Amino acid sequence: MSTAIRTGMTRVLFCSDTQDERVIGLLRGSHQVDWEGTYERAKALLEHDEHDLFLIDALFGGGRGANLAQAIARRGARPVIVLVRRPDPAFEAKTLARGVSDVLVQSELSGPSLERAVRHAVARASRERRAEHTDQAAPTVGIAALHYRIESAITRARRSLGGAAVLAIRWEPPRRQGEPLDAGVLAMLSGVALERVRSCLVDVETLSRAESTLFVLVEEQDPKFRAGHVAERALVELSVPVTVRGKPLAPNPSIGIAVFPDDGADAEALLAKAREAVALAAAAGGGTYRFPSSPMTGLVSRRISIERALEKAIEHESFQLAYQPQVDLDLDEVVGAEALLRWRDAELGVVEPSEFVPLLESADLIEEVGEWVLRTACRQAAAWAAAGEPLKISVNVSAKQFILGDVAGVVESALAESKLSPSLLTLELTEGVMLDTTPAVRDALRLIRQRGVRVAVDDFGTGYASLRYVKHFPMDVIKIDKEFVRGLPLSAENAAITNAIAAIAHSLNLGVVAEGVETEAEAEFLRDLRCPVVQGYLHARPMPAAEFAEWRRAWSARKRG
Repeated sequence: MSTAIRTGMTRVLFCSDTQDERVIGLLRGSHQVDWEGTYERAKALLEHDEHDLFLIDALFGGGRGANLAQAIARRGARPVIVLVRRPDPAFEAKTLARGVSDVLVQSELSGPSLERAVRHAVARASRERRAEHTDQAAPTVGIAALHYRIESAITRARRSLGGAAVLAIRWEPPRRQGEPLDAGVLAMLSGVALERVRSCLVDVETLSRAESTLFVLVEEQDPKFRAGHVAERALVELSVPVTVRGKPLAPNPSIGIAVFPDDGADAEALLAKAREAVALAAAAGGGTYRFPSSPMTGLVSRRISIERALEKAIEHESFQLAYQPQVDLDLDEVVGAEALLRWRDAELGVVEPSEFVPLLESADLIEEVGEWVLRTACRQAAAWAAAGEPLKISVNVSAKQFILGDVAGVVESALAESKLSPSLLTLELTEGVMLDTTPAVRDALRLIRQRGVRVAVDDFGTGYASLRYVKHFPMDVIKIDKEFVRGLPLSAENAAITNAIAAIAHSLNLGVVAEGVETEAEAEFLRDLRCPVVQGYLHARPMPAAEFAEWRRAWSARKRG
């Protein structure tokens, strides 16, 4: 690797597995460019490298490039830009929130766009270092650096469709018998508050102090929930009594949260709204947090309550499965059932899957719960088969389960444990898995299908998968999403889309199941399209296993009668 220095030029280290001459050519002329193709060597440079900026391919080192970029950003010594193959707003927001200067799509690079990104990243790092230096007497970043960081966060959020939140934290000084505390004690308490709040943050979040108020900057794809977590933990930490001159004093914290873009478009507006919200929290008696909007406070509070209850639900196995029948209209027979995860909490009541499943995924708990669902559904299907009532069972599997664990191995284990015939099991994957699939995922699916298990693509047509994905993705069944079934045949657009999906499935010899069928008119239209297998409230809602068995027997009796 070349390390020659050219005076006055930005020194860029490009880290990628291959020496991409196009990227290097776009940088040459205005910058000194060096290339590093070995991950371990690039990682070793973190301590002593003299380059001004790192440009890192996200796939560098077998997909470890993004982690390397975040490690460099955490050290804060130099700016870093990450190159990706295609736009991914969620990845971009997460990466930027962890301190990376920019995320660029490699195929969209041009000389001017790359030059501008490098120049801005270097200038931004330089300005931030100066801002922090002018406030170096403060225990954390000063208010000038905070303003700049908020504006930078807003810029990143606008580009990545992410967000930023500012927390204002006030800690009412405790008093003894109405007596004011002296300046020395107040200074000590202020330091205690600062350290307690700091303990609630991760290293990419910013803490600042301005007079009697602490400010925290949070960046996330959806920052209000991370801000709510920080607020709840800070309230607990700040409410712990402080011993002063041998006596415990109980402080009373209040926290206000302002979110971009809902509460303001610049740093000044967000800080002002955060101050307004902390005043609302204090007016409510303290010991709580508030958003400027009351509904938002309730929304965030409920989500955090759900997250806490989820851990107990997993520990105590509080989930249940409900089964919704799939009916073949031509045969007038129940030919399958989809196993659906349900949860009723003692305090929260019924929690909808749309509320708790995304939280299971974000907390990496979906692997454990997903395995429980698969094993439970297989045991139930095996029990029905043993009783002389075999039925195909469909189980949802998320992309996150493939990332976190060995789905093929779990399927094999569940089949062996339950003694269920593989032909009676279908795995349902969302269309997003088609877009994000990797060779490892495709290999796992091929193993699963070779075992005799079918693979279905759920919610087909709601994502951005092209026909190329459909052609090459290993699957057996397409499920038409209820969004396209609703209103058939009167909805001309839905009729056209459903017709097209059915034609694709038939031309590729794939099975079809239509979801969300609620009316006879919808069912008849689908039957005319040669899509006779339907699922929806027209026939039955999801039911517990015992109720499903009774319903199925009643269906069979009606048919015999």
